[in-house]
Amino acid sequence: MSNTFISMTEINQFNIAVAQTETKLEQLGQKLDSIGDLFASLSVPIVGAGKSAISTGMSFEAGMSQVAAVTNATSSELTSFEEKARQIGETTQFSSTEAANAFTALSKAGWETEEMLSGIDNISALAAASNQDLASTADVVADSLNAFGKSALIAEKLLMH
Repeated sequence: MSNTFISMTEINQFNIAVAQTETKLEQLGQKLDSIGDLFASLSVPIVGAGKSAISTGMSFEAGMSQVAAVTNATSSELTSFEEKARQIGETTQFSSTEAANAFTALSKAGWETEEMLSGIDNISALAAASNQDLASTADVVADSLNAFGKSALIAEKLLMH
């Protein structure tokens, strides 16, 4: 099994590409504005939506970069984290960026990859039920288990009951 890591150069290249895309979308918006009032009323929402989507994507990528830095995960593990974060973003009230931030909190508390991936669903349910943010809930769960000398493996049993 090879340990392939995402380098900071690759992350920086991705961030540059996202910034260039945002610039191109802004330029597109400016060109549409010059066409006239008809298109001007359409360009503002288009550029706004594009900037919002890019901003959300950049936040998620920044969150995943933090996960990569804290966990020293392999590229395969990072793919699993990304997939799980996106699943959380699609199936819960929390965004994929919030899920990435929760993974960072769990990793800082000493949780292993599999523990984080299997525990995040129950932690997100607890966060939703308690009307708290996902990363804070993950931090509280991890700290509480650590305080009682319990491993992350018991979290699923505790949170299910």
